Order: sequence, then structure tokens, then C-alpha cells
Amino acid sequence: MKFQDDEFEFREIFDEDENGLYITMSQVNFFVNDVPAYIEEPLDSPEFLAYYDKCVFYNLCYDMMEKDPSSGIMYWDDVKETFMVAFPPDGLIAKRLDELGLMYE
Repeated sequence: MKFQDDEFEFREIFDEDENGLYITMSQVNFFVNDVPAYIEEPLDSPEFLAYYDKCVFYNLCYDMMEKDPSSGIMYWDDVKETFMVAFPPDGLIAKRLDELGLMYE
């Protein structure tokens, strides 16, 4: 399964659940095109499930911060080579994560 970058819009949704959590075509494309060759079914792999969780968390925070920039901040952590999100423990993002039963640190 390979995707072409010009086949879809950057934020186009690939899959969305009943809670509105989603992963984009671009995010799936990035994973599929970078997955090791030994993973025969990349979208059924444990690696993808971990990546999916990270993507839906990112998208939820991104969308909430886009609507209300004061709800949190997101930045790239060069040491851990991943994105980091900071938000108030009683703020909009924390409340939404609690509603969904999603764990966060």
C-alpha cells in the first residue's frame, strides 16, 4: 500500500471513530511509506496502533488549539524526536481527554 502525496489534501481524514478522533491520509502515508519491509500488513501491526494513538492525540490537540490558541501549546522535542503538548490540567484539552477516557502525562 503506497500513497502519492498529490492524491489527497494534507488534512484529509483517512479514518474517524465515533468520538471524532481521526487519522489523516498524510499521516497514514507517512507511516506506510516509512514502515520496515518485514511488516507485511502495516495497518494491522502493533507499530501502527501505537502510531495511530499518537496521531489521534495530535489531531485532537491541534484542532482544539486551532479553535482556541490559549488551550495549549505544541512543539517539537529534538531530544525525544516527537511532538510535545502542554496544556492546563483543568483546561479544554484535559477535559476533552478525560471525557474520552484517554490517558496523558
